[in-house]
Amino acid sequence: MTKGKKIQFCTLFLSCMILFSCTSYKKIPYLQGGEGEVDAIYKINAIYSEITFQPQDELIITVNSPLEPGAASVFNMPLTQNQLAPNMSQTYYSVVGRDYLIDDNGDIEFPVLGKLHIAGLTRKGLESYLKSSLKPYLNEDPIITINYKNHQISVLGEVNHPGSIPLVKDKVNLFEALALAGDLTIQGKRDNIVLMRKLDNSDAMSIAYLDISSKDVLQSPYFYVQPNDILYVQPTKSKTLAPDRESIGFWFSLWSMAMSAVTVIVVLVK
Repeated sequence: MTKGKKIQFCTLFLSCMILFSCTSYKKIPYLQGGEGEVDAIYKINAIYSEITFQPQDELIITVNSPLEPGAASVFNMPLTQNQLAPNMSQTYYSVVGRDYLIDDNGDIEFPVLGKLHIAGLTRKGLESYLKSSLKPYLNEDPIITINYKNHQISVLGEVNHPGSIPLVKDKVNLFEALALAGDLTIQGKRDNIVLMRKLDNSDAMSIAYLDISSKDVLQSPYFYVQPNDILYVQPTKSKTLAPDRESIGFWFSLWSMAMSAVTVIVVLVK
């Protein structure tokens, strides 16, 4: 091989390494298109649908009545005794809500009230329903606390912490969901995130493809996630060619060898 061909080969090899191992910066930032704007305001036009209770949802419901704690206790688990500190004898008592699993018919079995059909109700709707139903048993409006026990989403693919993530509040948007998963890795594809959502009362699923690199995602009907949604962040094409953590030593060695070869070629040319 002549010196000129050696130089051409080395240049081509190094160019390929740089090309395949680097990700274009334009594909990395989120919500692009507002460069140079100061205090820009973008209205989120995405429609948020309130979460409604469905069969197999698990809830924790607590009934509190400040003026009648004894009367309200029948609707909760027994009072739990808690010690303030290991070296203290004083204790306090807390009310622990009951766990309720909504059956396949959309019902729960509530103390005293019996069977209640709550499928299709929102959290606020169930609060109003229980307050109305408990009026004959309490002299004041009770404080109803409803928490979800098994509401979660799954985030897979190119994120730093994939897995199932509990939803601690109703209104969680796409960026919050990805933040809970530790954000996307540098190899995550920003312009084609897959969101899978089960349709109510069916075995069908809807699939949406979301581009978080564009401000248009703020208008998407899928901007707010729902319980049991599945998010999948696809890898970029360079992912399969770029070094991963397990093979970083191999690629570093290869790079060192390439640099050594360049040095030798340069010396030979001179």
